Amino acid sequence: MKDAKWEKEGENFEAEFKKNGKEMSAIFAASGVMVGTEEEITKTDLPRHAQEVIQQEYAGYTLEEANKVTDKGVIKYEAEIEKGASSYKLSFDVDGKLLKKGD
Repeated sequence: MKDAKWEKEGENFEAEFKKNGKEMSAIFAASGVMVGTEEEITKTDLPRHAQEVIQQEYAGYTLEEANKVTDKGVIKYEAEIEKGASSYKLSFDVDGKLLKKGD
């Protein structure tokens, strides 16, 4: 992880870096054990149901970024959406079910 940018995220530490031109993150517990990863994906790589939720429930918002998150072996997806000054981070399960909406 040459040229990684490190930051504290809650109780964990996150190393951000690029791999094959994509933004990636590795999340480590304070003990040094890797507990998760985050990988930039194309917007069309979001589960189909997640794309439908964004189109229907957040009409007018632009999908700015999509990520595949693996947290202790569980895969989730995140989508950052924007409309004017409003922006949200949406979390989806592997099937595209909306789990959480945050700022």
